[in-house]
Amino acid sequence: MDGWKTLHSNAVGKLRERFATHPLAHRAKRGSQVVLSGTGVLAIVAAVLLTLNTDWRAAVADHLVSGASSAAPVPGDAMDNASTATQPVSQPEAGALAGVRKATASYAADAWNALHAVPSVAHLADRIPLQRVAAEARSSGALASGEQRQAVASYIARKFRVAHDATLQLVKAAYVTGKEVGVDPMLLLAVMAIESSFNPYAESGMGAQGLMQVMTRVHQDKYEAVGGVKAALNPYANIKIGALVLKDCIARAGSLEGGLKYYVGATTATDGGYGAKVLAERARLRQAAGIAAPSAPIAPAQQMHEAKLTPVSADAADAKADAVRIESRVTPATAPVMAAASGKA
Repeated sequence: MDGWKTLHSNAVGKLRERFATHPLAHRAKRGSQVVLSGTGVLAIVAAVLLTLNTDWRAAVADHLVSGASSAAPVPGDAMDNASTATQPVSQPEAGALAGVRKATASYAADAWNALHAVPSVAHLADRIPLQRVAAEARSSGALASGEQRQAVASYIARKFRVAHDATLQLVKAAYVTGKEVGVDPMLLLAVMAIESSFNPYAESGMGAQGLMQVMTRVHQDKYEAVGGVKAALNPYANIKIGALVLKDCIARAGSLEGGLKYYVGATTATDGGYGAKVLAERARLRQAAGIAAPSAPIAPAQQMHEAKLTPVSADAADAKADAVRIESRVTPATAPVMAAASGKA
């Protein structure tokens, strides 16, 4: 028996040695190492990309949720009724993913209700004559479509590292407030970006608070319309009061650039580049929403140059010469009569 064990061990050892030194074994070993290394690299790259791009994360999560839901259907009331968020389902993974989706939908609904729970400030906005507000700062049709709001929210979420669902609610709040106060919602979002980077709890050393960095102690009277200064850090109340202050600044200054200078509280001849930053950010937000930039007005010098190059027909030239000759014959005594006849008296 001992001899058999020794013979068996030697045979097994020789087989293992021959297999280990066989060329196919080397190729298989090297191939497995390459596959495992490639898989690891791809996993790391995927993790980095998902970390940097919130939209891709949301798409992957949505795909996983839909796949899990098709494998193990979740009861309909568990997706629609907030009181059944913790109902057990057949698979723990599907239940957890469904809970995440449900919580997100619940948050969005609560945020939308919270926005409309803040009292309107339209009566205060009406005290600021709209004709005194620069046309380029008035409320426009921007963000009217869901596609535009989604695109702008995605841009803000990527740039400022803010959760997409929360950002979307702020974009909706800017749209609603812009219509209510009469200010371009893109301008409101641009001010939030420069003032607080969309941090609703930001506070400066001078006492400016919230998304729009409103000086709470200076604008206590306006905050009375939304529940008092305790609402300064309520993001929706802060947006409304900030929009009021911005509209008033633009109306007093008579221009958008001057209004931004008043808003930031600049006491020197310049605003330190604040207005340029806000307008540049508004341009980027418009680009993200697919809104074409307004065409720049033609300078007077360019208009004169174009006028000089405009061809004039011979008949038009003769008519103009006749008009000049007739005008030269008008005496001061006959001028009122001719003016009355033309309806310009």
